[in-house]
Amino acid sequence: MINKQYLHKLLHPSSNVNISILGPTHRYGHQVTQGHDALTLKNNLKEARNRLKRLGWAEEKIHQFLKPARELLYDDHFWQHQSDGLAIYLSENFRQIHRLPVHFHNMVYVNEDFYLKPLSPFTGAKNRFFILCLSQNEVAFYEATAYSITSIKIDDLVPESMEAMGVAEGEKVLQSHAVMTGHPAQYHGHGGFKDHQEVAREKYLRAIDKGLMTMLHDEHAPMVVAAVDELAAAYEAVNSYPHLVADSVSGNPFSMGMTAIQAHAWEEVKPHFAQEKHEAMANYHRLQNSEQTSTNIGEILYAAEEGRVDTIFTRDDSNLWGRYVLEEDKVTLHPERTSTSHCLLNKAMIKTLKNSGHVYNLPPSQMPSDDTSPIAALFRY
Repeated sequence: MINKQYLHKLLHPSSNVNISILGPTHRYGHQVTQGHDALTLKNNLKEARNRLKRLGWAEEKIHQFLKPARELLYDDHFWQHQSDGLAIYLSENFRQIHRLPVHFHNMVYVNEDFYLKPLSPFTGAKNRFFILCLSQNEVAFYEATAYSITSIKIDDLVPESMEAMGVAEGEKVLQSHAVMTGHPAQYHGHGGFKDHQEVAREKYLRAIDKGLMTMLHDEHAPMVVAAVDELAAAYEAVNSYPHLVADSVSGNPFSMGMTAIQAHAWEEVKPHFAQEKHEAMANYHRLQNSEQTSTNIGEILYAAEEGRVDTIFTRDDSNLWGRYVLEEDKVTLHPERTSTSHCLLNKAMIKTLKNSGHVYNLPPSQMPSDDTSPIAALFRY
């Protein structure tokens, strides 16, 4: 899966020549057993080789450059464990290989940038959320998106278990009672041990909340709690993070596995992100025909370079081929893709993401603009 660290490296390649190879794959069926997906990659590698030859590369250099992808052709285990799409990113001394739950059309892209346009579901900060997994004996914290989950180390921020804090609290109560009476301490009155357990649990949960807030104090991403219902409700009562999602993932998260936790948590936060997308489109419609929106690729690229783009919307069935010269603020469109063409929609997306903007790659029917442009932008100012 593509996490924030992987994305950063894709947005900031260290080489001037970078290869992106995307294509469809299958989870099961004759496409897997008969090697159709491997054949698709083989054909894409041939195209990549031809594109590098046109750049004047020697055969041996091409052979070494494409070696990490070519080795996959003979890895039966790799092809038997696919998702819906395969994205391979190669440059000098660098490779990323991602099996992703999104269907990709075949694309071989040799450029100064990686081809990230179809990856918009994995790139947006507005798809990011947190998952707090709780039990009496364990705490875990994750950063997730619709398609990924990454463990975040919090050992130095929160108590390791309720038991440790409960014992400490119990000893304090017992010692206090013994000092006051001069006799061995015992629990008396209604609730007794249960009341002590509730005090210990609240102390445990408050300590978790306090520790997490040292890390989350400037965050705005939603957070989902995964815990048995009673513990989730108790945490909600002491929580101070303002973006806690009301509905939790019910059950013991430490018996679920990371993939299941991510899937259940995504169902709880999905309406939140759908609302954000709706609001972005509503803002575009409200400001349409003003200086804060545009469907002009040259204007959008220049604004993205300056960090003025808040949100861009691109058509998922389109690539706009051409060249952009920043110094001259000049765009040249190519009717057909050539060996020197850049995907200008991809370039606009990358520039927007580098400046903490947001991107949506949409079906044509969902584009917010009324004209036929494959891109629309909402500016910050």
